[in-house]
Amino acid sequence: MRIFLAVAALAAMIGIAQPAQARDWSVYGGLEGGYGWNQSDAVVGAAARDIDTDGFTGGVFAGVETQVSGPWSLGVEGDWKYTDGDDTVAGYNLEQNWTASVRGRVAYEVTPALDIYGTVGWGWTDVEAQNGAGASDSDTLSGWSAGVGAQYAYGEHLFSRVEYRYTDYDDGNFSTVPASRADLSSHEVLVGVGWKF
Repeated sequence: MRIFLAVAALAAMIGIAQPAQARDWSVYGGLEGGYGWNQSDAVVGAAARDIDTDGFTGGVFAGVETQVSGPWSLGVEGDWKYTDGDDTVAGYNLEQNWTASVRGRVAYEVTPALDIYGTVGWGWTDVEAQNGAGASDSDTLSGWSAGVGAQYAYGEHLFSRVEYRYTDYDDGNFSTVPASRADLSSHEVLVGVGWKF
């Protein structure tokens, strides 16, 4: 009996001394595309302009995530997308060329195949302004970005998702003649397909 207790105590001590197992990190990536409703409050000279650079968008995304407690997972994700949004008002044109973001993500497992998630972080976009005389200038705007989505897994690796994201960019300053300033807010609906490695 004493030998049994000694062996049990030794096994328990060995178990306690073992380092904790590494977290189960997953790496994933994929393609996404959709449509953006983008509104800009621009000031051209002394005139205020409401310019809507709506358009299609598409690109790539990648991230890492880990399960932290029960159905909850945390991760970090980045994306880059081309966009063709542009609009011309009173001879003044604003064109949005690309967007990018880095965001944190928290997901909840509704079923083994279905997750819902929220995401928040920081985004960037390249905007080009052109006046009626042909002068143009570009600036990179940045601002906070947040969204919600749902993701469905088809087996261990393949998944698809749908996401809504809002981004509020700061002001951009352009040296067009007359000099101009523009901010931008964006509503995007995105559909993606990805692969979990």
